[in-house]
Amino acid sequence: MPRLLEIACFNEQSAIIAQTAGADRIELCVNYKEGGLSPSLKMIEASRNAISIPIVVMLRPRLGNFIYTRSEFESLKTHLELCRRINVDGIVFGAITKEGDVDKEVCRELLQLAGPIRVCFHRAIDLCKEIDRQLETLIELGIQRVLTSGGKSNAMEGKENLSRWQKRYGAKIGIMPGGGLRSGNIQDVIQTTGCNEFHSAAILDESETASALEVEQLAKIIHRS
Repeated sequence: MPRLLEIACFNEQSAIIAQTAGADRIELCVNYKEGGLSPSLKMIEASRNAISIPIVVMLRPRLGNFIYTRSEFESLKTHLELCRRINVDGIVFGAITKEGDVDKEVCRELLQLAGPIRVCFHRAIDLCKEIDRQLETLIELGIQRVLTSGGKSNAMEGKENLSRWQKRYGAKIGIMPGGGLRSGNIQDVIQTTGCNEFHSAAILDESETASALEVEQLAKIIHRS
């Protein structure tokens, strides 16, 4: 299976940089330092018009945890419906219960609303208890991909867990390492985990804009491995 590079983009400029430098897909969001929030409709439309590679959109209405009130859930649904109208290729979200489990009710409803577009559960999974059991829940729900740092603060620290999950669940759900991945460590994560999709912001300074050189280097390593 060909390996794929997804770049988290926090502005339209990064989306253009990512495509030009060799990324295979972008994840649109805002607020890099807080881990990403839902982008505006204007940003989604501008990015969709500017690039041709697949776009997935973060659905996260606020900072903090991933335990959502009913009103917050309704805002997630509204944003999802807007994403479908713009013809994005996928959505990315995470919802957990106060007990530390995947929120099945939220996931089922969002999956139903998503229809044909692909769904990724993001790094909220790393905050759950008994992550193996939560991955089995995601598979049962029909979620296609999970972004995870292996239950650790970054993918390098979690690479052994990522390897184990790829072996155990990789045929049923896409295990996508993310969290601190850069060109200097991506080869190690590729070789250790055996995963096929990788996620990076490719940001090397204090801005929220991807580095073209970093994206290019990441793409070269991933695509030749």
